[in-house]
Amino acid sequence: MSDALTLPQFLLLLTLNDESGRPKAGFYTPAIAGAAVSELLLRGVLSTTNDKKPIIVAAP
Repeated sequence: MSDALTLPQFLLLLTLNDESGRPKAGFYTPAIAGAAVSELLLRGVLSTTNDKKPIIVAAP
């Protein structure tokens, strides 16, 4: 397993307040969700098609 951060982890770290350690106010939750989907696409777990139904490919 790699020690590199995933996209959602990296984005969450960017949203944290340096002093309190809590997320800053804002709409970061949809961005983190988008980063999670992007990570799954990059890893080949999800794939896209032009069909109306999404396809989820279960891969290790």
